Amino acid sequence: MAGGLAAIGVIAGLGGSAKEHHEEVAEQKAEKADTEGVLSDAATQALTQAPLALLGGLFAAPGGATSTFKVAGILGRNLPLVLLLVLIGALFWPTGSTEAALDDLPSGDKPNGAQPVETLH
Repeated sequence: MAGGLAAIGVIAGLGGSAKEHHEEVAEQKAEKADTEGVLSDAATQALTQAPLALLGGLFAAPGGATSTFKVAGILGRNLPLVLLLVLIGALFWPTGSTEAALDDLPSGDKPNGAQPVETLH
């Protein structure tokens, strides 16, 4: 009896892992297609040069260097709090994956199983 239940568990585990693997491959393909369409060479170059441009503007302003060093000192002293706030912000950052998942649902079905009022009649 125990051997039979163990065999059923192994088969279910293999089936689940195969399904997860297929979903992971499909997700990677979709992510690659999104990334290729969004970032061009010019956008990548602009993103890499933006921090340097911001620092240049800060240092060029009157009193900008001293203000920048004061802010850096305050952030440095409170580094654990700053990291916590950054992580909390990353948790609430919107992603396009939920919108894309809702668009893939057939005929307007909701994730919680609720149907639109028109289809219930």
